[in-house]
Amino acid sequence: YNKDVVIIDGREIPIIVDGNVNPSPDDYYDSTKESSRSSWIQLVGYDRFNVFVETNYYNNNSANLTDFFNKFEPRFIAMEQETGWSSEEFTGNKLNIYVEGLSGCAFGGWAIPSEAHLLISDPLYRPDCNRSGGIGELEDNQWPYISVAIHESTHSISPISIYVRPWLTEGFSEYNEYNVLSNYGDLSQETANNYIFQGDSLYN
Repeated sequence: YNKDVVIIDGREIPIIVDGNVNPSPDDYYDSTKESSRSSWIQLVGYDRFNVFVETNYYNNNSANLTDFFNKFEPRFIAMEQETGWSSEEFTGNKLNIYVEGLSGCAFGGWAIPSEAHLLISDPLYRPDCNRSGGIGELEDNQWPYISVAIHESTHSISPISIYVRPWLTEGFSEYNEYNVLSNYGDLSQETANNYIFQGDSLYN
């Protein structure tokens, strides 16, 4: 972690970092040290993943976090079904999701196999983080957060052959985050296509 890479099959592969956030290698290391778990609160009740929330962020957002992961869970399961992938299949471990907050309208995170790290705004569901286009259960200030969680989770459960190809892994994660929401009825396919098309040169 302190070299900004993860070792996969004996090769050093960059940790995938997404969004308008730029965590340092110290963030990677501290977030995954066993001794740092005392600063995390585990949310229980999710069959397909574990959730750990940084204590201060949890204290500021506990009700919204419960709402968020209750809505994320069925969409994550839909994503697993659509891709045919799971964390257990490719790493032998259940997916761990870590959540920390940032000031401002922030959507992003980073990922390694079997770990998704979400760095999102504090408070969660900021009204100034709205993106138009929601048509289902998720409101316009909710679906962008869910889409980021789908994106990082896609990285974390991807087969190694996908993960190690940056253009492919970003392209598919971007494609997947919007199409899962479209297939679930949260966005129209037209809206999903529009956001996919707006992807930057890393993945369009």
